[in-house]
Amino acid sequence: MIDRLKMLKEKVQKLPKRPGIYLMRDKLGVIIYVGKAKQVKSRLLSYFRRTSQKTARLMNEVRDIEAILLKSEEEALICECRYIK
Repeated sequence: MIDRLKMLKEKVQKLPKRPGIYLMRDKLGVIIYVGKAKQVKSRLLSYFRRTSQKTARLMNEVRDIEAILLKSEEEALICECRYIK
C-alpha cells in the first residue's frame, strides 16, 4: 500500500498549480470521488497528509488519480457538476 501511495503522490507532484477537477478511482477503475480546486496539485497533496479517518479510508481505496486542468475555477465548478451527475 505504501508503494501505491508513494507512486500516486509522485504523480500528483508533477502537476502544475492550476484550477481544475480531480477524479479518484478504485481498483476496478470506478470513480469513487470527484473534487474541484483552485489549485488541483495543492488540494490533492493534502489527501496524503491523512488528517482524518475519513480521508484515510478514502485513500485506502484509491488506485488512480486523474486531474483535469482548466482555465478557471468557474470552469472547474461546471465540470465537477457534470461528473457528479
